[in-house]
Amino acid sequence: MIVEATELLSAFVKEEQDKLESINMPHMPTLGKAYEEITKHGINQSFSIPKGLNLSVVSGFIRVGEEQLPNQIDCMLVKGKGDKYGLTDEYIYDIENVLAIFEVKKTLNKDDFIDAYEHLAILRKKYSEFFSGKMDAMELRPNINVASEIFSKITGVSGPSNYDDIFYLDKESQVLFYSLVIEQLAPVTIIHGYGGYKSEKGLRDVFLDYLDEDNYLKNLTKKKKKEEEKKADSINMIRGINSIPTLITANEFSLVKTNGLPYSFSKERNKNDWAVIASGRDNPLRIMLELIWSKISIQFDISMPWGNDDHVEGLAPLLYAKVVKKDELLGWYYRSFEISTKKLKSFLPSKYEPLRISNGAIHLVRKLPLMPDGYIVNDENRNVFDTKGFDLDGVVAELISTSYFALNGSNLLTIHHTTYVCDFNEYGFIDSQFQRLKSWCDNNEDNAGIIHCIILS
Repeated sequence: MIVEATELLSAFVKEEQDKLESINMPHMPTLGKAYEEITKHGINQSFSIPKGLNLSVVSGFIRVGEEQLPNQIDCMLVKGKGDKYGLTDEYIYDIENVLAIFEVKKTLNKDDFIDAYEHLAILRKKYSEFFSGKMDAMELRPNINVASEIFSKITGVSGPSNYDDIFYLDKESQVLFYSLVIEQLAPVTIIHGYGGYKSEKGLRDVFLDYLDEDNYLKNLTKKKKKEEEKKADSINMIRGINSIPTLITANEFSLVKTNGLPYSFSKERNKNDWAVIASGRDNPLRIMLELIWSKISIQFDISMPWGNDDHVEGLAPLLYAKVVKKDELLGWYYRSFEISTKKLKSFLPSKYEPLRISNGAIHLVRKLPLMPDGYIVNDENRNVFDTKGFDLDGVVAELISTSYFALNGSNLLTIHHTTYVCDFNEYGFIDSQFQRLKSWCDNNEDNAGIIHCIILS
């Protein structure tokens, strides 16, 4: 279904763009408004958002508690009824009823990028403050299962089962987990550029240039440095993880936040860096729909009609992040993944393939369905594995790197409620979606495999 929805949305957008381009419109505000309407009407189509959930797409303003924010929103996906502003077509919505926020640009350039980024970052910061206030006042205790699952995938350590368990984590993990909760609950933020950057690398570079504040200041002339340092101090707050937009598009290129909703990378062995931003040259409208459908699915606890989709976007990592401590202060440390234009072109969409695991991993997995509390990683079991010719710690590290397993103390558990492993004796394949895994194995393996079903208690 996501394939058909993307095709319909792409056809709708192209037709409306062609109509605009056939008319010479020198009045820039009107031209910009016309592109905002394309986005608004495209997202509001029945193939984009399900009916019966009281969802709509409007423009207007956002209210946080008692404060109405001054910046106008080009387009936002909302639930329920907002307050109409007089006789206009603008609406005011409380931020907790906003699922997605769009900044729409006909042509995305550097100035527009910075303007849209900072506008959306302020909205995210306001949401974070609003959420913290509600939590401190004991007025809100959200379901954080999604954030906990993503935390487990990033760290290889089982995440908290409820929000208040955050205080049992170390300080660095608290910052990470809090950020993931905000990612789960806050509105999706999208900078939707119809045109602009002509290459994937150009879009990657403008993003890194903006984040690299120190380099930015270093290249200033002395005359402007003091003034710009003040400006930089004032916007430093919006360079945190939660301030980064969920999606940025320009032409056929995009930057997408790989926060597990739904995009992510498998965990790198022995590294806790989070691959938080990736770039791609796949259809940005498809990625946009994937983000919106994921948000709707979590918000309403429903399954969206994804269909039997074996399409995998070809995403190239751009930014890694981890929480670090320096002089008793906690903050985000970023490192970029530099890659040439030629290499970027090799990251193409592909067909789904499940993750393959080794003979030793299969040996351990066979034991898990009978162990609801997980497999204990201790000296006794190490000796058992040694007699079989396997290294238990190496096998555990392999399984954690798949992002399907995590440690709860010394117990190895699955991250998803249900995980499936297709066992071909000397190796296996793993996924949390039974039908997808079984279909792939049936179509690609000659010999029959045994499916192990591991249920997290």
